Amino acid sequence: MTTPTVTVTPASSTITSAKPLSVTVSVSGGSGNPTPTGTVTLASGTYSSPATTLSAGSATINIPAGSLVLQWDDLIAKYLPDTASSSTYTSASGMITVQVIAPSISATPSSSTLTWAQAQSQALPVAIVLTVPTGYPTPTGTVTLTAGSYSSAATALSGGNATITIPPATLTTGFNILNVNYSGDTNYAPEKPGGSATVTVGAAFTITGTAVTVTAGATTGNTSTITVTPSGGFTGSVALTAAVTSGPNGAQNPGNLISFSFGPTSPVSITGAAAGTATLTITTKATGGCAQTYQTPRGVFWYTGGGVVLACLLLFGIPARRRRWRLALGMLALLAALMGGFQACGSSRIVDCPGTPGTPTGTYTITVTGTSGATTGTGTVTLTVQ
Repeated sequence: MTTPTVTVTPASSTITSAKPLSVTVSVSGGSGNPTPTGTVTLASGTYSSPATTLSAGSATINIPAGSLVLQWDDLIAKYLPDTASSSTYTSASGMITVQVIAPSISATPSSSTLTWAQAQSQALPVAIVLTVPTGYPTPTGTVTLTAGSYSSAATALSGGNATITIPPATLTTGFNILNVNYSGDTNYAPEKPGGSATVTVGAAFTITGTAVTVTAGATTGNTSTITVTPSGGFTGSVALTAAVTSGPNGAQNPGNLISFSFGPTSPVSITGAAAGTATLTITTKATGGCAQTYQTPRGVFWYTGGGVVLACLLLFGIPARRRRWRLALGMLALLAALMGGFQACGSSRIVDCPGTPGTPTGTYTITVTGTSGATTGTGTVTLTVQ
């Protein structure tokens, strides 16, 4: 028994993925042996040809377009002798490797990370590029983009490129896998999917607050209800802070005359889809007047009274024989004492009144900031001080 030589000869050792391939299979028994008869088959991966009868020791098998595995594909031919050759030849096989060229597909979103608010309000352009080795035809045809339940319309390639824009409020929280499906053309077979990318959408929360109108120093009606509303499946603990970000004529909390407290209501715990609330207490200051003790300085009475007593002693506390020449001096002392008293009384009217400054009237914007790990959100409260 002779083992024949099986030779596999493709029309080309390199083809594009959408091209058919003609393969010649030859079976030779060597010098002095009859020409083998029987059939041959050709297989590669999932492709398998029907049995083809040899004619003069060879057969041609046509592999349909898109049948071969991408990149490198082994073509294996098997020879099965018929009755006429079975007494001379045994079964045999031969192999050859063919390179199958297909486009390399990439998908690049304009951003790979979005906040929940961005995902809800902004469209996301995705650049799709198909590349092939130098010397091969530029891919044409169309591509579609899928992400979860979203699927784009077919978009024609131009120069092997296309841009597909994912509409707002399409992506979901967490990882979103974007898949590109290429329809192919006469040179390249379809690929599903042919390229992918990942976009991460973060969960988030929004903050709102009720407006507050008070008179300066009020201790009632000075609270705002702060609501923390989750979105995108957010859960967690949200710590709250507050600050004045604008005030009358652009002032920001002049003299720190406004203070804030959330008390035990912060942080706010979000465990599901329901919103959580906190209470913001806003403390303002009323304007204070002068205390009575600041209107007349201490010691003025004794200063004035002591001068008068001194003058009386000078006038009446000396012997009579000396009163005449002392009379003029006493009168002068009494006059000086009275003038000093008047001056002291006058000075009590110009002593600075320290008072207590109050929160200026007007409208203020209070920004409330919520923080939960790396996730933040802000909201505003309008404060009107009357």
